[in-house]
This record gives sequence, structure tokens and C-alpha cells, in this order.
Amino acid sequence: MEDSMQALSSESLRFSAWVHTFNHGETVACFHALNFGLAFFNKVACGADGLPLIEGIDQEKRMALVQEGLLVPLEHDDKEDLLRLREKLSKRRYLDMLYLLLHDGCNLRCAYCFEDVAPSPMHRPSAMSDEVIEQSLSLFGRLSAMYGHPSEPRMVHLYGGEPLLNPHGVSHAINQTRKFMNSGALPRNTLLTIVTNGTLMTPELADTFAENQVSVGLSIDGHEDLTNRHRLSRHGRINVYERVVAAYRALRERGVKVGLSVTLTPELVRDFDAGLKFFVEDLGIQDGICFNILHRHPRFQTSSAYAEEAAGCMVKAFELFTKLGIYEERMMRRAQAFIQRRPTYADCGVPGNQIVVAPDGVVGLCQDFVKPRQYFSGSVFDTDFDPYKTGLFGDWLKRSPLFMEACESCPAIGICGGGCPANAEIVTGNKWNIDSRVCPYSLQSLEWLIWSTHARL
Repeated sequence: MEDSMQALSSESLRFSAWVHTFNHGETVACFHALNFGLAFFNKVACGADGLPLIEGIDQEKRMALVQEGLLVPLEHDDKEDLLRLREKLSKRRYLDMLYLLLHDGCNLRCAYCFEDVAPSPMHRPSAMSDEVIEQSLSLFGRLSAMYGHPSEPRMVHLYGGEPLLNPHGVSHAINQTRKFMNSGALPRNTLLTIVTNGTLMTPELADTFAENQVSVGLSIDGHEDLTNRHRLSRHGRINVYERVVAAYRALRERGVKVGLSVTLTPELVRDFDAGLKFFVEDLGIQDGICFNILHRHPRFQTSSAYAEEAAGCMVKAFELFTKLGIYEERMMRRAQAFIQRRPTYADCGVPGNQIVVAPDGVVGLCQDFVKPRQYFSGSVFDTDFDPYKTGLFGDWLKRSPLFMEACESCPAIGICGGGCPANAEIVTGNKWNIDSRVCPYSLQSLEWLIWSTHARL
């Protein structure tokens, strides 16, 4: 008993180096950035570092804080906590996603499009052939059987450019995926999705998506003026908004699951309440929405306050959508990590979760690099191709905030995921640099999650 009391004495304990404090009125929240341990203190005396004074905490609460990892012995090695988490999560990289770039051109020229940030003078848009589609699915089936999760679904993403520029390829990819699932070459629970700007949607394609349970991600920026401001036709004048809304209605009428992909343009951010009203009341979203923070673009400038303001919009939307039962993907990923106390390794599939196939059958790790063909080195026609053995994945496998020294002092290191490594590489020239667009969002998300937890106590 005496030993136990000694172990809990204020002289033998300290707060973990991973503990960060958040203040709201007279309440102090202590949050462990790696294991998500959380404790609240009301009207507590704090030291110069903002942490509660241990001598002011009663024995029972000290014991609870030790169990949560918030309090540790003086000799505890904090760096070991990070090293253990790195090892644990880096072993869980499952190759479960295939991106088929059915066409790497686009019929729109959106002013903010990140695909135009790193163009290549040698790039000529092309459509994926039936043979490449079939070889891609065969390769994915083989690799995911070796490196995929033993029970989680595989995902086949029909992507671009604009995939509907290749309508035959879309239909063939769907039919072939079903064929591979029926033969056992892909698991029966494989999911099919397509991301499209919606302007080339036809009744026949909508029927195909409905018949084959294809989920659709549809791009729209808000009401008519907002969508048509930056989403422009590459050839001639069309009302993009009208076509997208017509596609949305046609898909919904057929029972297709439709999620909206919404770019947070400066105009939408400035009048976000009106934007929320449009999505909820006018469009009547039901199947989910994903807000996208703008990528850095040399020809599409934003204010220095944009990232903070966009982050505030996303948190505000999530708060509303939670009450309405509407799924918002980006914030929900952070919320699930926080609630389940399962730190996020990465916010995308580049670190070992996906392969991307260009229209000519060259295999890469990220669709953002398809035009310059950077980090594309394998081929679907190579029956022995393995992204691990060839080095395609390389050190990208460790592109996580858990391996980035600049992220170690951030309280959101465990829920952030590191943003977009391609954006960091394209903008700064080094994938190991921070994707600073997402820092305000991760921090605001975390603070909201902490205080919403406190409000429910």
C-alpha cells in the first residue's frame, strides 16, 4: 500500500510530453496526442506550462490519469511511446484500393484544379482500353490477395480526369469488376465508386450505376452562381450547375448512392450559411458530403486567412450534419479516430493502401502525379509486378505525421493524417514538408471534439 502511494506521489510523477492543454472558461482539458487519453479539470491551479499542478490532484484522480497515460513516472521515455505507435500502425498498411484513371483528360477547366498545378508538356489526354482495364483488375486481385486486409472490402475507384469521357470504359470496368467478384478473383464485398463532374451523365449510365450498386461522388460548389463561377467548360459554353443538378436528380431517382464533393471556394466560405442551406434544403443531401480545402495553386490565390476560415466552415457543417444525420467524410474520419481511440496513420491511401493505373497501363501510387508520370514505374502487363519489391512505394510508406519531426509537437498528430503528401511535394518540392492547408482544420476539429465530449458529461 505504501509503495502504491509512493508511486502516485507528486514527486514521482509528471505529465507525459504528449499531453496538451485546452482551456474553456475555468475548465482545463488535458489530452494525450498519441493515445487520446482525456481528462477535464475545473478551477484547478496550473503551472507556467499550463498543466494542472499534480499536488493539487487527489489520489483517485491521479490513479485514473496514470491508467490513461496522462501521468507517467519521472523516468518514463516519452519517445518510446511514439516509436511503439509507429511500429504498430506501419504494420497495418493494407493494399485495398485501386484507382482506374479511365480518362486523364477533362471536359471542364476549373480555375482551382490541382491537376493543372504540375502539367507536363508531353501529356496528351487518352482513354483507358478494355485490355488495360482487365489487366489492372487482374493485377489488383493478385496484389490485394497478398497484401490486402483479410476481411475489409476492396475498393475500385473509377477516376480521371473525367471518367465519363470514356463511357465505354466505365461500363466495361463495372462489368469486369463484377466478373472478377463472381469468379473469386476479387472478394464478393468489393465496392465500386466513381467520381465525376456530372456534366456528361446519361440516363443509360445512371441505370448502369443503379443496377451495379456503384456509388457516385458528384462535384458541385454550391448554388448556380457559385458552381458556374469557377467550374467552366473547356469547349463552348454550358451551364455546369444545371447539368450537375440534373445528374444528381437522375441518380437519386434510381436509388443510386450519391455523395457530394464540394470545393470550399473563397466565395462559399464567405457566405457559408447560405451554402449549407442550399445543400440541406434546396438540394436535399442524404447520402453524404465531402468538403475539400483548396490545394495551393499559383493561378488561384486565396487570402492568408483562408485555411482558418475554411476549417471553421467544416467544423460548423459537421456540427449541423451530426444533428441531421448527414455524413461528412473528412470530419467523420477524425471523429471516429477520436471516439475509437485509434490514431490515424495517413489521410489518404498513398502510403501503401492503393495503386493507381494510368490509361496506358503504367502503375503509380498517386493520381495527382499522372500527368508528369512522376512515381509511375510499373505496368499492368508485367505479371510479376509488385510495388513493394520494385520500390514504387519506397519511403512513401512512412509518409505519416508520426514520422514527421515537425508534427511531433502538434496536439492533432494522432487525428490529422498529414493532409495530402502530393500537395506538399508539388508545392514545396518535398513530400516530408507539412501540408499546411490542413493544420488549422485538424486543430479546430480536435478542439471541437474535446469540448463536445465535455458538454456531454
